[in-house]
Amino acid sequence: MIFLGILGGLGHGLIQPIFIMTFGSLVDSFSPTSSVEEIFDTMNGFILNLVYLGIAALICAYFRTSMFVLVGQSQANKIRKEYVRAILRQEIGWYDGKLSGELTTRLSK
Repeated sequence: MIFLGILGGLGHGLIQPIFIMTFGSLVDSFSPTSSVEEIFDTMNGFILNLVYLGIAALICAYFRTSMFVLVGQSQANKIRKEYVRAILRQEIGWYDGKLSGELTTRLSK
């Protein structure tokens, strides 16, 4: 899952320079001697490329975010389980020094 998150982050990071280069090429394609039809034909190709880049950015950002969130939740659950095991191994006298809601509050954070 971490590997997929890293790949999603790399893909999302690479899309920004590609977007800038595509937009720069779009601006460079305008010339004063071009007719309106030529400009529209040129823009249609660039617009489709920008739409594809947007879809790719959405997919990469989704994988990056969802994979890291899932891994983080899994690690947090494992830490909570180990904390409960550590609490249950304590001597009886250890509980006398703690407030009744303190342990459950620590587990819920």
